[in-house]
Amino acid sequence: MTVEPWQLQPARDTGLTPAERFRSVRRESGLLESMGFDPCDIDELCDRSGLPAEAVSAMLLKLELDGKIAGLPGGLYQRIR
Repeated sequence: MTVEPWQLQPARDTGLTPAERFRSVRRESGLLESMGFDPCDIDELCDRSGLPAEAVSAMLLKLELDGKIAGLPGGLYQRIR
């Protein structure tokens, strides 16, 4: 398969140091562990993880974009891998 120049995407500059990226990944992993595989809402995840709603919401968006969780009807989220 040939990749055309217009298909190449520049690397994302997150503005985070390697240590900050590591902490972010650890928090996301902890949120996934708190989630388990049953559907749950943000309030339940806040209670389980001890994180504020803003942080949980941001992490859920990233995890959904990464394909690790799915948004369900009724404001629920479920881990899919």
